[in-house]
Amino acid sequence: MEILLTHTQVPPFIKEYKKFSKQFFSLYDYSCVDERSVLERTANIREMQSKHPLLVDRGALSETIRSYIQRLSESIEMKQNENLQLISQGAFTVVTGQQAGLFTGPLLTINKIISVLKACDTYSVRLEQPIVPIFWIAGEDHDIDEIDHTYFITQKAISRITIPWNTEKPKVSVSQVQLSNDQIDGLIAQVKVTLPDSIYKKEVISVLTQAYSEQSVVVAFAKLIQRMFGKYGVLIFDSHDLSVRKLEVPILQSMIQRSSELQSAFLKSKRVFTSLGYEPQVKQEDQATGLFINYCNKRRAIRYSQDRYSIKGIEATYDVKDMFEWVANEPERFSTNVLLRPIMQELLFQPIAYIGGNAEIMYWGQMKSTFALFELRMPIILARNSYTYIAEQLRSKIVQHGITEQEILLDTSMHRKDELLQSYINKDFSLELHIEAFKNEWYDLNKKYLNKMPDQLFSNAQLEQIYGTHEQRVLRLMDTMKQQLLQLAEQKHHHMKDDLDLIWNVVLPKGSLQERAINVYTMINAYGEQWIHQLLNLPHPCNGEHYLVTL
Repeated sequence: MEILLTHTQVPPFIKEYKKFSKQFFSLYDYSCVDERSVLERTANIREMQSKHPLLVDRGALSETIRSYIQRLSESIEMKQNENLQLISQGAFTVVTGQQAGLFTGPLLTINKIISVLKACDTYSVRLEQPIVPIFWIAGEDHDIDEIDHTYFITQKAISRITIPWNTEKPKVSVSQVQLSNDQIDGLIAQVKVTLPDSIYKKEVISVLTQAYSEQSVVVAFAKLIQRMFGKYGVLIFDSHDLSVRKLEVPILQSMIQRSSELQSAFLKSKRVFTSLGYEPQVKQEDQATGLFINYCNKRRAIRYSQDRYSIKGIEATYDVKDMFEWVANEPERFSTNVLLRPIMQELLFQPIAYIGGNAEIMYWGQMKSTFALFELRMPIILARNSYTYIAEQLRSKIVQHGITEQEILLDTSMHRKDELLQSYINKDFSLELHIEAFKNEWYDLNKKYLNKMPDQLFSNAQLEQIYGTHEQRVLRLMDTMKQQLLQLAEQKHHHMKDDLDLIWNVVLPKGSLQERAINVYTMINAYGEQWIHQLLNLPHPCNGEHYLVTL
């Protein structure tokens, strides 16, 4: 395995964030580049753990996570047991998260977990104590369109696999989505047809089938993550699990009670964000509270106006007492949006840092006022690493075509690929012109020597007959040669096109980074799971950069 630092296109906001000029302190509590931030943050955590009234009991939290992981596998990994004990003792954590994608979803999920493990390694050395990695599954999300499909790379194409919906797609939280046996069978059948044969394919099919045995989209996702990363001590946490919601009742009630203040905090952060010349990542209505409720089989926004609460699409209104009772009796029906989810993370785990992608970093920039409202400070926000995985044979093809991985990664508009294809077409046309020029030169030379033949030996008629006969043979031979050469060139052109299609499908599928679309089981089917262990052992930090990994 080889790892190479490369560069990709980065949004202007993220480019500036990584430099962290003074203006960003109006959006975030800690610099992502100043090493002093780590000590400042850990001191803040210890102070908060000693006195904040809304902190969730770490012992109860540890047992809740333990019960959930026991549901995912036959036994809890040794490193996970150690980390659960550390959690109960108030250990420092680093958090990352993602919604529950099909068969783990796009590779960025895997890349996030690799990043959180690398960050824990760095902080552990710096602080001389173990740091616990937390993977937060956003089980409350309800955007089924984002998680009901995934993509695999085949030899010549990118294949999409989708959950077969026989009825309308559900609109509840993903944690509540159950698949039928027919749907699961349909998914597995698609995988069997799509994945190329390999020594790992049988095991991949078995693993995916077993993961969906409980029919839950989120549990299947969690089982696959547990299989890959449980051994490294990653603690998997479903934010919409009933046991979790019971722990969060006081926090949810506090959020409800402060709805008016929350609306003001949302607005204040939005104004600060826009004052710096950036477009807010999260936009919501003025009456939004940041809370949702599952009502009539649909996840609906809770609104607040003039001391009354309402549910989007429902006429009835409620007072604060009604809402408190509702939360106390049925906490599993409630959830937060992306602007309140970090408050939950803080009151549960008090992470040193949150590891996020570009969009996450931007929406965290809209939360400083919300944290302040709850007398909290934001964790350090670190950009996750990005990885592109290629086979050694594919890298050889890239070199053979005289291009670089860097060129491909930046070719989101496909211009470079089109240029290469056109250059091969131009070479075919140039070959045809060359052959025609050769024919013309031979014809002119033939005429030249014909004119120089001694007149006394042959008559013009005899010469023209002899030369004409052989001339036609030669021209026919040249035409045959031309067709054979052009046919060879066309075959080579098709091979070149196939090569370029494969290269771009792997490195920049659908014109975006590999991690945005392709599923990790494309790689596992080809190489097994050992490459994940090898990558984690390669020395490189969580620094928000892009790495090209040759498998």
